[in-house]
Amino acid sequence: MKILLITPPIIQPNSPYPATAYLYDFLKEKYEVSQIDSSIELLNRVLCKKFFEKAGFSVEYSSKIEPVLAFLQNKNPSLVNLIVSQNFLPQGKRFSVIDDFENNFSGGTDAFFGEMGIHDKAVFMASLFIDDCCDFINEKIDNDFGISKYAEKIGICQQDFGKILAKLNAKPTEIQNEVTEMVKKYFETENPDFVLFTIPFPGTLFFALSMTIEFKRLNPKIKVVFGGGFVSTELREIKDKRLFEIVDYIVLDNGFSELVRILSGEQAGDWGQSSLQNSPDFSGLSLDKYFGMAESVNLMHDLWGKYRWNKILLAHGCYWHRCKFCDTTLDYINNFKSQNEVEIVNQMEKIIAQTRQTGFHFVDEAIPPKLALAVANEILRRNLAVSWWGNIRFEKFYTKSVCETLAKSGCIAVSGGLEGITNKMMEFLDKGISTETAIKTMNNFAENGILVHSYLMFGIPSQTLGDLIDGCEILRQCFEERIINSAFWHRFSATIHSPIGQNPEKYGIEILTQKSDFANNDLKFVEKNCGIDWDKIGDSLKKMLYNYQLGIGIDFPVREWFDVSVPKTKIAKNFVKNIIS
Repeated sequence: MKILLITPPIIQPNSPYPATAYLYDFLKEKYEVSQIDSSIELLNRVLCKKFFEKAGFSVEYSSKIEPVLAFLQNKNPSLVNLIVSQNFLPQGKRFSVIDDFENNFSGGTDAFFGEMGIHDKAVFMASLFIDDCCDFINEKIDNDFGISKYAEKIGICQQDFGKILAKLNAKPTEIQNEVTEMVKKYFETENPDFVLFTIPFPGTLFFALSMTIEFKRLNPKIKVVFGGGFVSTELREIKDKRLFEIVDYIVLDNGFSELVRILSGEQAGDWGQSSLQNSPDFSGLSLDKYFGMAESVNLMHDLWGKYRWNKILLAHGCYWHRCKFCDTTLDYINNFKSQNEVEIVNQMEKIIAQTRQTGFHFVDEAIPPKLALAVANEILRRNLAVSWWGNIRFEKFYTKSVCETLAKSGCIAVSGGLEGITNKMMEFLDKGISTETAIKTMNNFAENGILVHSYLMFGIPSQTLGDLIDGCEILRQCFEERIINSAFWHRFSATIHSPIGQNPEKYGIEILTQKSDFANNDLKFVEKNCGIDWDKIGDSLKKMLYNYQLGIGIDFPVREWFDVSVPKTKIAKNFVKNIIS
């Protein structure tokens, strides 16, 4: 039996998504198995001279795309000086961001990146060039195309599978034709009996379906299995039988034991059930095709997208799993299982030998604090030279001494949720930490040279404008004291799997969404007696944060960022300084 594992287009291009690598390690001892990242293959097929000439790009673009892509793939480093010159790259609308540097920094981009930052500046400009090219493809060739997603809107809480079928039956675009040609190649070279798709995000659903249709056209006997994050959250209660006219099976959650039944009919207990028993194996993936992008002033987004990271799990699930906005009823959050530090570092050494990359992104929902320290000490014990980062909770466990050990082991950044920022909103969301604890913890990381990124929320049920302004003032002071480097504002959303979504009356909201026969996750809702235009507020928050990350306007009163009347903050001017001093 031959099994083909596929990551469908399109996801972030800098690193392999690890799902197929875990599955490959799980299956390789009993089956003939191979894995393909068709997402990175599609991007390489599209971002090339041949496709550009066929698509009608000007010679300026078609002649530059391949050397620029090679530069971002670390294959053409000598191009750096040419890229930063003003004469090499054609500059479309994406380059207007440079005006921000020219207007706000004496010396413009040179001052922002520094005299020694020529490589970073070149990556930034090359990324803007790639974005311009993708915009052209989106506008002229296929308006569902993006550098890290495709037709995402048909997957996000799409309640009518008929609309997806209509798109699948429509005249294909040139991008879709490229994917069809890829499937034909896979069929000829791999001739699989089973094709297993991981569908992590809504922006990968369409091509998973279209590729399945083509595989079935080539050989109706091929069995296709869908799994992954999107399937496990959106399709848990699917009743629309039309999906199963395309796909043979869908597998929820971890899915390893279910795959055993599907592939061989063995009992689930024969192989075990945890992916943590396996080490991701990237065999067969074209690691030289991945490329980083760095077009954001958000330092964490820059870090996330610029480099190729080995992605691994330390623990499955979240050790806290109580936040009211989170999918706490689902396996990927609620079913917490952990490895020990020796197993983890053994995996790291194995992956380094395979990929020749020493950077790791721990993709946990929240790294368990004691495990983070144990892993750090094990890395130090082995004198292993690595860099790593991941998502944490801002727990009091992270003392200055602990953060110092993490930094010595190679920890370069952490991200964590502040959400509503104020104690009132922290308690409402059941974060389990106080504002003061989070501030002290962020300071401990910052003092040890570890970048700090935070996730923020607005439009939380019961949140007033006063609560929001108080949160903004705390955020302003965190930037002022340099204990936070970057952040991102998310509009609060209720999901069907969260405590708020499952008990809306308790939290003062009314759910408008009706359950569908296809996908169910995000819930449209209204908050009773709210009266706040959160969309308009969101625009002001994004503008404020964008400038803070550039070091601009941190001394302004937070009220000045808003186009609507907002109350004065009740937070003391030295609130953050007093906590960390």
